[in-house]
Amino acid sequence: MSYKEEFISKINESLNQKIVNNEKRKNTKELIASYFNDLKNRLNDAINVSNKELFIDISDNEYAIVFKSEALFVYYNDSNIKVKSESMGIGHDKDYIFDRGKNGFIAKDDETFGEWVLDKTLKETFQKTLKN
Repeated sequence: MSYKEEFISKINESLNQKIVNNEKRKNTKELIASYFNDLKNRLNDAINVSNKELFIDISDNEYAIVFKSEALFVYYNDSNIKVKSESMGIGHDKDYIFDRGKNGFIAKDDETFGEWVLDKTLKETFQKTLKN
């Protein structure tokens, strides 16, 4: 094996944890964007006729769904995800901090961030309003 091949192998081995962490961050951000884009695409007709009663806003690191007076917000950066909901006049928020050892975003109660968190929060935020 040439030294070039050995060098590449040693560098990759040395930086493996950073590579894994970077991939996890990238995948998590893509998951959030995909979740909100899917909602926006599938609700496009409803958004168009809602007279601003329903809107979904997607920017580089901030995502929002607002329907009537209820709202779900997700704020992303490489070290923290904040999930914030406002339902029936009550606000809740939860922070998920990137844990390098666990290769993921973890809340203080050890809940790991994933699509199910978005689904759970979407349900908690809008379920009561949609029943009425």
